[in-house]
Amino acid sequence: MTTVNIHFTGEGDTAVKYSVPAENFQMPLEKSPDGGYSFSVVIDRVTPSYIVNVNNGHSIYGALLLEPGKTHNVTFDRLAGGAFLIDDVAQQAFYDWSKKNWNISYTKYYRSNNDYTQYPLDTVGGRMFDNFLKEISLAQAVFDTIPMSEVLRQNIEREIEFIYISGLSVAINSNLKDCNAKGTPMYTGFKETWERIFKEFPVSKYVDSQDFFLFLNGYVREYLPFMNGEEIQTNFESNAEGYKYWEPRFRQAIEDAIEDPVLRSRALGVRYFYLGFWNKSWDPEVAPYIEDYLRNDPDPFYIEPLENYLDELEKYQIMSNDQYPEGVIFVDGYDSYEKLADVIAIFKGEPLFIDFWFHTCRPCLEEMEKSDPLKDYLHNNGIELLYISVDNEKLDEKWRSAIKKYELSGYHVRASQALHMDINNNYGINLYPRYMLVDADGTIVINRALEPSKEEELFRQIEKALGMY
Repeated sequence: MTTVNIHFTGEGDTAVKYSVPAENFQMPLEKSPDGGYSFSVVIDRVTPSYIVNVNNGHSIYGALLLEPGKTHNVTFDRLAGGAFLIDDVAQQAFYDWSKKNWNISYTKYYRSNNDYTQYPLDTVGGRMFDNFLKEISLAQAVFDTIPMSEVLRQNIEREIEFIYISGLSVAINSNLKDCNAKGTPMYTGFKETWERIFKEFPVSKYVDSQDFFLFLNGYVREYLPFMNGEEIQTNFESNAEGYKYWEPRFRQAIEDAIEDPVLRSRALGVRYFYLGFWNKSWDPEVAPYIEDYLRNDPDPFYIEPLENYLDELEKYQIMSNDQYPEGVIFVDGYDSYEKLADVIAIFKGEPLFIDFWFHTCRPCLEEMEKSDPLKDYLHNNGIELLYISVDNEKLDEKWRSAIKKYELSGYHVRASQALHMDINNNYGINLYPRYMLVDADGTIVINRALEPSKEEELFRQIEKALGMY
């Protein structure tokens, strides 16, 4: 049994969630009598975990590599700006390093810096590969003098390696996409370097790494089709067709890349685990693939969460056939509006709070789950609530089901393509969720309002903007 005890310094309204492995469905914890929190899990290997402290609407993430049979003690230090402190020197050193460096795969240097002049990027694949190997060695050397178990050391070294290697793969894939868009050839040696990555750093090595799902996704959807000269299908008539197309490819890729049946089953578990986590549209079409996995020698670690996910999926499908919650109003002709100003004009005479979202936006939905105080506040102060979804026409049913699931009482518009472009181009709204406040005259007084979870801060912001003092 592995136990994690969580403590706090400083004041604040606190809620805590945890996830094992990292990026799992976040599970809330109950506060213990001493004001802290704890959880225990049964694991047979070092396992990444996230601990999330939600304090006055602000989420602070801590990360641990859980070790089998060990008790970990951690502290969220509010006095130090939300610092995450671990009672283990090696764990603390790795957390500090990873917090600074884990975004290597996703920073501008690796995803959008197309000139590739920023080290360790290079326009010659072989040189870039050597640069990354050098960075891996330098990063791993930081931990050489820190005492720790050999198993933990191996896992830390693997995680460092994985962060850099996945970053290199993303860089090459970004170059491929950019060149395809421009009709130009890839940089010298990039194809050979991409192939070298998966030969020298095989997929099977990183099954237990915290972002293995993304690594596997890139391997199956991007790398293999490119290397095999396969033109992949990108548009499907339905979600069922999409799963039918991709799931056999994922299974075959895992079977070909991973010889060990235990690791192979674990990799499939990761695949379906994350499909459930990211599948905010609650597609029933994914259920047969998860059920088949559970019938055929699944990894024990994934049985319970996948079974729980299937139960939630069934409940969601039943709920989606129910009536809309009280107070849900669809704006007449909502899909015919082309300008946000025309939508706002409908509500002239009353202040208006607008929530911009889409049905698979995880941060949007997390905020909606915390929005009851905002709904009460708006109602009590005569402020209308309007949800504008940027889901496209094909997702109309999913959009409506999400309205039911999250009980989104208020006015609703699903943006036409023209309205979506107007929102993006003329109001700078391209990241979601986004919130806006309009006064009774139809003037936008806050273009970027605070999130609903910030409650009192948001209420004071609204009151100041509308002159309610």
